[in-house]
Amino acid sequence: MPNAVFITATDTDAGKTWVTNHLIQSLLKERANAKAIKPIACGVDANGDNADIKKLLHAQSLYQVSNINYCSFNKAAAPSIAASTEGKSIDPKNLVEWC
Repeated sequence: MPNAVFITATDTDAGKTWVTNHLIQSLLKERANAKAIKPIACGVDANGDNADIKKLLHAQSLYQVSNINYCSFNKAAAPSIAASTEGKSIDPKNLVEWC
């Protein structure tokens, strides 16, 4: 099984994306086989963009959102709440398989 780092925190603006962005840039600079993903993104704007996804794509010179994001929701809230406001749910098994 490959090595993995899971970055989490209990609130928005806690620094998760900042840490991930700098970590992935450092790893890629050292030519490590690494990829930063944001499996669930909440807080998608009217254009369908998410600032965190944009930052992580840029840091890795990637362009397709689907390369790092499994699903996203409009509401900036906990994933379960954001999903329910759109009448959706997140299947944990499918999410884990995607990751």
